[in-house]
Amino acid sequence: MTANAFTPRSELQPGESIEIKSRQSWIKIFGMLNQSYAKVDDTSDGRARIWFLNELGKVFDLIDSPSREAAEEDLSSSGWDLYTDDEFGFAGLPQRPFKWSSFSASGVYSSEDDKDFRKV
Repeated sequence: MTANAFTPRSELQPGESIEIKSRQSWIKIFGMLNQSYAKVDDTSDGRARIWFLNELGKVFDLIDSPSREAAEEDLSSSGWDLYTDDEFGFAGLPQRPFKWSSFSASGVYSSEDDKDFRKV
């Protein structure tokens, strides 16, 4: 099975393929050779899902947002930048196929202990 923006988090299995429709990427650089990526997919009910990926294309977390605008505002206001080759080409981009990571259970950005992913 291939999961997508409509698949409940509870149904995602480690190693499962994730279909991310968005071609646009966001990047947050934490230090030398340490960055994360995000992609925002729309859902049919007007909401959006933020997928968080590492450089190997492993999806390690997700957050559902009320809208694409809210998701992009949250990313922008928390230090994420819209990826462009001119500015961030040195870091590269994760390549498809994307897979749900076994690391995902810890919820790096969506943790129950820290609902505010902006702090990470």
